[in-house]
Amino acid sequence: MALDASHPNVIEYEGALGIITGSKADAYAAIALYRQSQVAIARVQRMQSRIVATAAVLGAVAALALVLVWRVDGVGKLVLIVAGGIILGAILGALVNSAAQPPPLGNAPPVQAIAPEVIASAPHDASARDITRWTQQIWAYQNTARELAQAQASVARRDYENPIAPGDRSTWYYGPDDVARMQIDLAEQRTAYLAVAAELGFDPH
Repeated sequence: MALDASHPNVIEYEGALGIITGSKADAYAAIALYRQSQVAIARVQRMQSRIVATAAVLGAVAALALVLVWRVDGVGKLVLIVAGGIILGAILGALVNSAAQPPPLGNAPPVQAIAPEVIASAPHDASARDITRWTQQIWAYQNTARELAQAQASVARRDYENPIAPGDRSTWYYGPDDVARMQIDLAEQRTAYLAVAAELGFDPH
């Protein structure tokens, strides 16, 4: 029987099923707080942008007022307007902006994604620990397999054919040593992957 949100440790989150270790009530409360903090941060950031724009306009208006009062002519007028707008706008923006700092981002919700193979094949009474273990072993194998394929393609290309600009070979594309290392890692992870496939009864190919 496939996993679904009726499992005591499985919830729907961001359009997918996720595994939790605590209660669903605590998980949903943490998700709500996290989303509220994201909304609050976005709101303050928009406010900061408006403050900066308003401060720049007010600074320019103040500088123009000084020009009219002091009756500055010619180039001096332009210089005073620009410099005054920048200086006064920066001061005003800093003062007002300091009172509108975004709140800290809340802790990420305690939800971990579940591998599709586990969702489709795990028994409904599986423990949260087993679901997490199966998912980690499956994804470790699949991620290494993808990385190995990228490394093999990179090694097969000539240097000038690699899509990243030349630089330090150890950091900008894979070399033969990387392929050999990943092949060893993949062989070790495949054993665990096949064990999970046998335990859950899905086709590993």
